[in-house]
Amino acid sequence: MGWWLMSAAWGATLQVVVAGVAHDDGTVRVWVADRSDAWLEPERAVASAELSPSGTLRAAFELPAGDYAVWVVHDRNDNGSLDMRWLPYPRPAEPVAVSGDAQPVLGPPTFRGATVALVGDELVLSLELE
Repeated sequence: MGWWLMSAAWGATLQVVVAGVAHDDGTVRVWVADRSDAWLEPERAVASAELSPSGTLRAAFELPAGDYAVWVVHDRNDNGSLDMRWLPYPRPAEPVAVSGDAQPVLGPPTFRGATVALVGDELVLSLELE
């Protein structure tokens, strides 16, 4: 068995680097989904992390090779959910970032648009909170 097959069987490291943390209040929450029915559902995430906001943050996840989508929320008021603004249209009231440069189009970004491939030993995702 070649080294690549062994590496794929043992998994890889998904590193998420979060920049753009403008405030030191609340908690920065990172979630990783491995399928569309878990996308944007924190309780169905395959991996998650909670980070104290200060400067550039890092979270590392050991996962099997495959396709994943990542979303990050700076839960500034620490209420455990993404606060929304409803007027003139629904949009996040707290800073968020998603992998794959997925953009919302008449709703949240899609899992497919946010999917990245984890292959090899490591993938480093740099995400900017907006």
